[in-house]
Amino acid sequence: MIGWIWIAPSYRRRGVLSRALPTLVMCFPGALIKFPYSDAMERFAEASPYIIKKGGPLYLIE
Repeated sequence: MIGWIWIAPSYRRRGVLSRALPTLVMCFPGALIKFPYSDAMERFAEASPYIIKKGGPLYLIE
C-alpha cells in the first residue's frame, strides 16, 4: 500500500510523479494507493497508464 504521495507545491505539474511511476510500478506492482486522494489525483489516475481503478480504489498496474 502506498500511503501518501506528496509533491512540493513548487514542483507540481512538472511531471515529477509521471516520471516516478514506472519505477514505483516495478518496485510495487499492484500496490493500493491509500484513500483519501485529491480530485487532482483522481484526474491524474484516469489519464495514467500506470494506475487502474478496481471497483473504486486506485492501484498501480501489475
